[in-house]
Amino acid sequence: MIVVIAPGPAPWLEPTVAALGVHDRVEVWAPWAMAPWWTALPDPIGGFAARRQRAGAGGAGWPLLQAAARAWAGAAVDRRLTVDRIERAAVDAWAARRLARLAAPPRLVVTATGAATHTLVVARARAIRSVLVVDRPWLRRLNRDLDRAADALPTRPCLRRLRAPRADVVRQEHERTLADLLAVRGHHAAEVCTLGGVAAARLVALPAPTAPAPRGTPPSAAAHGHATIVLAGGATARAGLDLALALLDATPQLHLRVRQVAGVDRPLALDHPRLAWWTGTDGITDGAQAVIAPAWCESYPAEVATAAARGLPIIATAAAAGFAAHQRVVPGDVAAVRAAVEAIVTGAARPAPSPPRLPGLAARACLPSAGPVATRA
Repeated sequence: MIVVIAPGPAPWLEPTVAALGVHDRVEVWAPWAMAPWWTALPDPIGGFAARRQRAGAGGAGWPLLQAAARAWAGAAVDRRLTVDRIERAAVDAWAARRLARLAAPPRLVVTATGAATHTLVVARARAIRSVLVVDRPWLRRLNRDLDRAADALPTRPCLRRLRAPRADVVRQEHERTLADLLAVRGHHAAEVCTLGGVAAARLVALPAPTAPAPRGTPPSAAAHGHATIVLAGGATARAGLDLALALLDATPQLHLRVRQVAGVDRPLALDHPRLAWWTGTDGITDGAQAVIAPAWCESYPAEVATAAARGLPIIATAAAAGFAAHQRVVPGDVAAVRAAVEAIVTGAARPAPSPPRLPGLAARACLPSAGPVATRA
């Protein structure tokens, strides 16, 4: 048996369960899961429940506490981070107790960053192989990248607001030492791990979420008389909004699409005649010639996954590319991004090489038997 501990709904969960389910019976521990009848209630409870559906879910005490916590946090980023930290710590304590009481220990336990310290200690004590899903940026590197972005963009005070406290940094790095394998979401995360002393043999690729299917070949810029590009990651400074706006001003034939981020006010700079405002990712890449992802910090924007699935060129910093083939640029380099976009528009760009992919999580786990998937709330 394999136990997958999910601290909350996440894009990595279903692909990971599917990949591991080929090798053994998978049991998902998801205290946040809600029964289907909750979705019949009016919003916000109905919408909240719709995002927490899993077959076999029972009680709702835990998710209702989560709903109350999110209502308290509102749009305040610092409060939302605090809620996430507390929830993950609570899942860790709950899962560790449950794992310690199992009469027959599983052969593999999979848990996630911030929800793993006590669980991994129990797994090691019971000789259970463990995988840490690195579904959050490494905080020490994130703090440094935010400092670099704040120095480069002194007019963006939001970049100096939040830093991970030392206790969280230490806890995260302790988790990294306890796990047998680390499942990462991209080459940048793998590089950060190796720079931190993790052996390459302990790194595996986290199964990718299913991206939207391709919708045919994107139209050429010549067919419309202009080029349309998409900023991946939304309208935030850390996602490279300033670079995208500078690129728009410097390139008269360019049209830009930007996604609004929940809890972030729409900047006045977005009132631009060649800028289209999106409230979600649906359709944002339709008719576009390229996606740019000039993020300063580790991120995995949905627009990059969609572009990769549809064969659109991707211009990205290492921090935002994941495992996708892309033309690499450094954060803040407007000239390099402009040159890359112009090469795509004129047809002079060469296909980006596909980076070598890490071994998959299921392949490295090497579990022999097969069985159905069970879900426990």
